[in-house]
Amino acid sequence: MDSLETALVKVEDLPQVKGRFLAFSAPLVVLLMNGREVSRQARFIDFDLLEKDVVYMLDALES
Repeated sequence: MDSLETALVKVEDLPQVKGRFLAFSAPLVVLLMNGREVSRQARFIDFDLLEKDVVYMLDALES
C-alpha cells in the first residue's frame, strides 16, 4: 500500500507544534514513522534526500 499522511502546519496557527518539533527555522520537513522521527531537514531542503527518505518509508509500509 502506497500511502502517506501529510500535513502543512503554520506555527503561527499552532504554536505548540513549534515546541513539539523544535521548529526554530523555516521551512522544516519532519518525517515520522510510527510516531518516531526518521528524517528532519530545515531551512535548505535537499529534495533528492527527501525523495529517498519517502521511498524508504513507503518500502517499509509494504513489507
